[in-house]
Formats: sequence, C-alpha cells, structure tokens
Amino acid sequence: MTKLHELKGNGIVKSVRNLSFSPSGALLAIVDNSDDHNLAVYNVETGTCVAKAKGDRSAIQELAFKSETQFATVGAKHFKEWTIASGNIKGKMGNFNKKSNMIGSIVANEQSYLTGAATGELFVWNGSTLSKVAAKNHSKLIDAITVQDGLVFTGGRDSKIFALDAKTYATKFSIDCAATFAGSSSAQIRGISYSPQKHKLMVGTFGHEVWEVPCKLKENIVGKPNCLIKGHYAPLNKWNNECWGLATFPSKDKYATCSWDQTLRIWDTATRKMDKCIDLKIDAKGQKIAVDPKTKEAGKDVWASSVDISPNGAFVAVGTFGGNLRVWSMKDWKIVYEKPLCKKHIEDLKFSPDGQYLVCGAHDQKLYLYDTSNWKKIKTFGRSSASVIHIDWTRDSQCIRTNDASYEILYYAIPGCN
Repeated sequence: MTKLHELKGNGIVKSVRNLSFSPSGALLAIVDNSDDHNLAVYNVETGTCVAKAKGDRSAIQELAFKSETQFATVGAKHFKEWTIASGNIKGKMGNFNKKSNMIGSIVANEQSYLTGAATGELFVWNGSTLSKVAAKNHSKLIDAITVQDGLVFTGGRDSKIFALDAKTYATKFSIDCAATFAGSSSAQIRGISYSPQKHKLMVGTFGHEVWEVPCKLKENIVGKPNCLIKGHYAPLNKWNNECWGLATFPSKDKYATCSWDQTLRIWDTATRKMDKCIDLKIDAKGQKIAVDPKTKEAGKDVWASSVDISPNGAFVAVGTFGGNLRVWSMKDWKIVYEKPLCKKHIEDLKFSPDGQYLVCGAHDQKLYLYDTSNWKKIKTFGRSSASVIHIDWTRDSQCIRTNDASYEILYYAIPGCN
C-alpha cells in the first residue's frame, strides 16, 4: 500500500470525523471535529482542495454523495444538502416535515438520500426535503445503511438487520443478530457491507466484532454467522471506556487484557484471535451483579483496571476500578477469591516470581499482600503519599518496589512489609 497524498489544512483544523467518496471516486469529502464541523472536498488524483466551507454547529454523524456535485450531511437535529460549484460548497437545511430529526445514518439510493432515524424509521429524501417514510422495521436508531445489488440493508440498535428492495422498499428478509450472533458482547449494528462475489454479508457490531453471514439473496436464505474479529468495546455512556490491564502468560504464546467494558479476555499471539472472554458482571456464585442505581450502568466494581498471571499459569488476578480483587483458577475458570479491598481503584497487581504472594496497589495509597496458597490477606501496608500506580518484584521474591502519583519510589521487604 502506497501513500498517495496527505490531506490537511484548507479549513480542517481538528481530527477527521467523517469522510466519503463521490460515486466516481474522483472526489473525497471530509468533515472535521471542530465546533463548526468544517467541510473540505479534495481531488483524489491530485490531492488538491476543490472546495471548502463551514459545516454546522450541530454534530455531523455521517455524510454521503448523491452525485459528483451534491452530497448531504446528517446528525442529531441535522440534515443539510450541499452543492459543490466554483470552488465553494453551498448548503441547504433539510425540511423534516414534522418527522424525527434525530438522524444516525445516510446513504444515496440513485437520486434520493436514505436516512435512518432514532425512531427506527427509514426516510427517503428528495433533495433537502423528507419526502416519505420508506419503512418502519426497527424499534431503535438505525446506525447503518448500505445499498448493494438492488437491496437496501439497514442495521439498528435493536440488533436487527433488514434487507429491502431498493425500488419498492418491500422487506425481503431479516436477521435477528441478538439471537443468531452467539457469544456477541453487543449485537447492536454499527456497519454493514455485502460481497456479491462471495455471497456474504459483513456486519460490524457495537461489541467491536466483525461477523460474516452467508446470504443467498435471490432465495432470501441466510446462513450461519461466523465471528471473524472480537475486541474490547465501549458500553459506558457516562464515563470513558478504557483498556488498562495487560499481562503475558509465562510459558504460552498468550496474553490477557481487561477493560472497563467489564470483561477479561485471553488472546492467542499466533492466531491473533481471542480464545476466551469472561464476563466480570457474573460473580463467584454465577449471579449477575446489579447495575449502579444512579447511572443505570455497570458499577465500578466490575470495571477492570489491572491484571496479572501467576508464574505457573494457574491463576489470573484482576483488580477493578471500584477496589475489588477477583482471582480465577485457569484449570476450570472458576473464581477462587472475590472480595473488595478498598473504595479506590486497583491500578496494579503483581504475583511474586516464586508464585507465593500477590500484592495489589491502589489509589487509596495502600498495598495489599496475599498468600496465594490459601488466598488470605497477610497485611495492608504502604507509605506512599499518593496513589500507587506500579509495582515491581525482585527476582528472589524478597522485596518489592513501587512508584506513585507523587513520583516517589519506595522499597519494601516481603513478607514483613517494612
């Protein structure tokens, strides 16, 4: 792959939020992430900017070309059709005709635009005017639309996909992804693409997964889905979604990661695929842990912030943002220890090289030492004047070294903790 051009400037002052090629592929439209959501259109062959303008103060969710000179942008309370002429881009605000103005997706279907609404409706636009409701198949926002092989594919946050005739908008078939995508972290649809050569539908989900679905469009037959890629995802709406924990296995080509998405995942370095996903919202008794009553989302007790693997590969330990420690036996993946240590998050934890101890460092400025033979706490200790953020063991398992948010480096003898 060779870089042809580096497109920057021309009003694009922040990160690129959206982009779209014209039907011929000759032009590329870009929207930036500034307050004005600036627009710039480039000639793909030469890399020169052919037109630019301020977009809209409303966030632009997506854009799509209808022709070589016209495209539209959509978002929450936003629809605008743009015309490229004489080095300028002129926009005309959309007329929603009293329909939902919360738009999540757009695609061109010949000379019309199709947009997906928060109500689950599929709208048809004649220029900047909403002309009709083509379908009401979804119960939630339509996040993905594509037009291929005479069909319109729509995917929504209700975890369903519908295939419609591109001319009549009659439903040809549907897929309930929540029911058929076995093991999906979240089957809400974020992207759809169809390969007519391979007769396969590629589906991207909110759970950071890519699924391959065999489809015989003429017979309206859908085959068994196959997951190609899985990863950590972002289920929290009121907090950031971050992946903090990473640890390698001592004698296997594998590693573990954990995240605020409330999962512990085991990966194979050779195949570059996930081997196992453990839901941290399930406790040692197999019961689902209740959500936070204030946020209505998963609580901090299951936001994973640190992970380590014992030297013999027998145990995996995870510390959470809510100060909980949980340890699994890798023999049967059952929880052997589960207890809150403190009210602050555990940023680091480490097994000793001989496997006899586990020490956890938390944002309450304390360290917690455990005996791994019976999972009893030996001592709570520490002299840090700020949050403990990293722990190291000596090779002989006799001492640890810590650093903290106040840039202190402290040493302790183990098990005396002096």
